[in-house]
Amino acid sequence: MSELSGQQERILRAARGFVAERGVHPTMRELADAVGLSSTSTVAYHLRRMREVGPVVETRGRSLRPCPLCGAEALPAEDHFERAGPASTEEE
Repeated sequence: MSELSGQQERILRAARGFVAERGVHPTMRELADAVGLSSTSTVAYHLRRMREVGPVVETRGRSLRPCPLCGAEALPAEDHFERAGPASTEEE
């Protein structure tokens, strides 16, 4: 098992810090910004390489925005669904 590169270490620290601070996983763009990269493709490359040696960094698909249903920001999925309530079902 090889060690992580310096850039991969920075990505891992940034991801852990993001989760600790906000309670959700960062997006590729947020990780790129946190470590000073302009390309999300470079972040994706490093994340793939990191999976090969051990650490797996989870990411979200979109940036933080208020939910149009409940107005919440940056909630874990299970909390979001509890706040939004059950989906309405119409029976005909």
